[in-house]
Amino acid sequence: MEHFGHIPDNDPTDSPKPSTTSNPRWILGRVKMLMASYRLSDYHDPEGFLATLISILSDYPPEIVEYVTDPKTGIQRRNKWPPTPAEVVEACSAEIAWRTKVAQQSTLKPVPRLPSSRFSAADSYEIMFAKYGRPCGVFETIDDKWNKRRLAQG
Repeated sequence: MEHFGHIPDNDPTDSPKPSTTSNPRWILGRVKMLMASYRLSDYHDPEGFLATLISILSDYPPEIVEYVTDPKTGIQRRNKWPPTPAEVVEACSAEIAWRTKVAQQSTLKPVPRLPSSRFSAADSYEIMFAKYGRPCGVFETIDDKWNKRRLAQG
């Protein structure tokens, strides 16, 4: 459900090609399932809304229609009020975009593992200090106070 999001206008999604496998009775059942999730009084014109959604959803593949209208995964899970036709189209477009992105990403090769570390966890700061000396930067010189104290002690 997280992938239902706002689709920016600068990334238009092409309109789907009319599905040749759409069964009008099946779509009617899916729209009724969607409408059953809300109170009948929430619809100004239930018959008009039903006809509009059937017309819209008949253009989408059955798996998209099923996902968007299913009470477990669909638009009912995020809208407290009946969706507008535009919200149904956005949900269908977002699901198509999500499935396209997943399909593209699944063809990528896995990222190679990083080589093992040159130093083991047993190497402590003191061991590294004894082996390589005090960590210093470009801003430090041999004549600074710390190095003079260190040389006087050792």
